[in-house]
Amino acid sequence: MAAKYDWRIQEKAIYGSGVKPQIITLLPRKFLEISGRGDPNTVEFSEKVSALMSLSYAVRFLPKKGIMPVGYFDYGVYPLEGIWGLTAAGIKEQAEQKQLNKTQFEYTLMVGQPDFVTDEVAQAAMGIAQKKEPNSLYSEIHLVEREEGLAAQILHIGPFDTEPVSFAVLSEFLKINGYQQRELRHKEIYLQDARKTNPQQLHTLLRYWIQRKETNGAAPCL
Repeated sequence: MAAKYDWRIQEKAIYGSGVKPQIITLLPRKFLEISGRGDPNTVEFSEKVSALMSLSYAVRFLPKKGIMPVGYFDYGVYPLEGIWGLTAAGIKEQAEQKQLNKTQFEYTLMVGQPDFVTDEVAQAAMGIAQKKEPNSLYSEIHLVEREEGLAAQILHIGPFDTEPVSFAVLSEFLKINGYQQRELRHKEIYLQDARKTNPQQLHTLLRYWIQRKETNGAAPCL
């Protein structure tokens, strides 16, 4: 019997970044995704996370329900990830008032999926998840393939509210090495369950999408 695929080991280059910044190139990968807007400290946000994780676990355990997708292999469910940005109003408010208004967040939550997951597989899992843990948000979840390309990341240890310290280190690293962000949004990968972990011990992977810095005097492409 083949050993369970462990993303922490097999994909260490993607998920195993240390507290020092590193640059990686990310190939196309599949995700189940759901989007939203507003403060993450809300019931709505928690329900989106719950729906996404429930569906991801339903995919993994399809064989136990008598459904064997082509190419299936046993694996550990991937961690929750999130792409974070601000609305136009939020960007303006942050620039003028020098403070972050969490109600102006725009986000896409996602969980990585093995290559064998297709729309048909996701739909089969959705039917099972709806029976086990009913949630009206399942219909908002979509299977998407993303190619993040060149990126820089750093491991942040501690509460979410102290992430700016690690982002500052990452930004300085990019500046020194001749890179710049491709866009203002960023990704966070939650390597631990925030509901069950001491905030001081949380491990969150922070990621920017980057490109070589312009050297001809052109404005940075943010």
